[in-house]
Amino acid sequence: MTSPGSPATPGQASWTNSELESMAVRVLGRVPVTEFGVIISGADGRFVAGTPSAASILGLTVEQLLGRTIVDQRWSAITVDGEPVAGDELPANTTLRTGRPQSGVLLGVQRGSDAAGEHTWLRVDTHMLPHDEPRPPGAVLSCFAVIDGPRAAELRLAQSERTFRMITERSQEVVGIHGLDGTWLWASPAAGRVFGVAPPDLIGSNVFDVIHPDHVATANAALVAVLDGGEPVTLTLRVRRSDGAYFWTEVIGQLIRDRRGRPHQLQSSFREVTARVEAEQARDAAVEVFRTVMESSPIGMALRDLDGRIRRTNAALQEMLGVTDDDLVGTTLLDRVDGDDRAAVDGALAALVAGDDGRTGYEARFGLPDGSTVWVQSTSVMLRAFDGSSSTVLEQLHDVTARKMAEAELERRASSDPLTGLANRARFTDLLDAALRDARAGGPPVTVVFLDIDRFKQVNDTCGHPVGDDLLRHMASSLTAAVGDDDVVTRYGGDEFAVLLRSAATDVATIVARIDRATNGTFESPDNCCPEVSFTTSIGVATSTGDSPDAVLRDADRAMYLAKRRPDRTA
Repeated sequence: MTSPGSPATPGQASWTNSELESMAVRVLGRVPVTEFGVIISGADGRFVAGTPSAASILGLTVEQLLGRTIVDQRWSAITVDGEPVAGDELPANTTLRTGRPQSGVLLGVQRGSDAAGEHTWLRVDTHMLPHDEPRPPGAVLSCFAVIDGPRAAELRLAQSERTFRMITERSQEVVGIHGLDGTWLWASPAAGRVFGVAPPDLIGSNVFDVIHPDHVATANAALVAVLDGGEPVTLTLRVRRSDGAYFWTEVIGQLIRDRRGRPHQLQSSFREVTARVEAEQARDAAVEVFRTVMESSPIGMALRDLDGRIRRTNAALQEMLGVTDDDLVGTTLLDRVDGDDRAAVDGALAALVAGDDGRTGYEARFGLPDGSTVWVQSTSVMLRAFDGSSSTVLEQLHDVTARKMAEAELERRASSDPLTGLANRARFTDLLDAALRDARAGGPPVTVVFLDIDRFKQVNDTCGHPVGDDLLRHMASSLTAAVGDDDVVTRYGGDEFAVLLRSAATDVATIVARIDRATNGTFESPDNCCPEVSFTTSIGVATSTGDSPDAVLRDADRAMYLAKRRPDRTA
């Protein structure tokens, strides 16, 4: 209670706390024997005034109390039978509706400080505000006090039992009470659905009777742990239904002690988790299959994060790259890609993470520890988590070095002369055409040197075609050595050779002179019949800034035949 004359709390109607309490005494016709609270509510049910004791009983401050309503869900008011009280059945609303006072009504209300589901029990009296009091229309005075003693304990126990019964009856889990040896003493209604046995039929049987033989030892160990340590245990095991079928359950067991702290009974809960366990088993089986496939696969495989960091590799990939799993885990495959291929690989992997198709591929060269390279064909797929989100990338890598070498050899053969290894006529013509296009666009003039071996037929006729072939190979190597790295030498046909001069650093006359020196002299043949072969060449030169390849070659060929009439055989 407050001291007489205490001022009204700001925000409430203009009554002092002592005036509110005096008004309650006058209305009730008696002085309450315990601490009591007084609240005045308007016709709309909102609290317009209240004493600090009233706010304290309801777990609030006066400021928090004012403005709330009688039917606020916070109170969750119930009768002594545990039934919820409708808003119009609350004492203040009944008085407001009927004009008659309500005396000694017992209500259970929840407060912020109460545990969930627990109620504080109040004795409530309500009266219309006296007519001689200044008041808002339809004002009701409520006076209430907390019930304590045996009656309060009785009410709390009854409500606790009702709450427990409601939870166990509606729960999908089986709740059980057992003796310390596992004997069923009580079972919740869910036992009929889960075990196929009505709760009364379980009483007296032992929980171990329905546990699968493979799990009895585990259950026994859990029971010992509960009895020894007193802490709850959780385990997953199979139990038998009344039809003989086994299903998976998650069991929580805990110890109930008596007032002296001694082990008294066991409390259990059984929740069927067959679907979850089977999903976990299927997942584990799939993981094991994947692990086996990955470890035994002849194809290199790597599991990596979305940022490219490797989590795991298999033996095939380690052998392919000449490293160990420890060398690879935590790094990225991009670290080992040849610099010329790195941008393409990085783009392919970025597209996989950003795209929707969940698959990408590339071919690239990987550097090996010994300095050599290996060509790798990679296919990456996105692995999804259970929620469909991207989680991990599986990359499969094949060693395609042999194929790449074969392709390069086929390409070389398609564009080179089989006898000398020089570019063939088709390749030379393509390069000449490109150079002429560049010249037409403002690039440097194009020069072609055309030459043949004088009296080559005589060499073939005298020494034989093998010696002639050796001479052609010698000519090819001599020409290649005489020109620049950017120049192109071709065996144009028979004993004819052509050179596309692309070296800008040296003038044409100097290069032609060098070619002339390299292609006139003697050739030491391995053939005993012709140990030394003398040879000369005739050289024609043509320069153009935009003619067709045929025109330039024709001019160079014409110049070569003119050279045969000159003493120096160069035109």
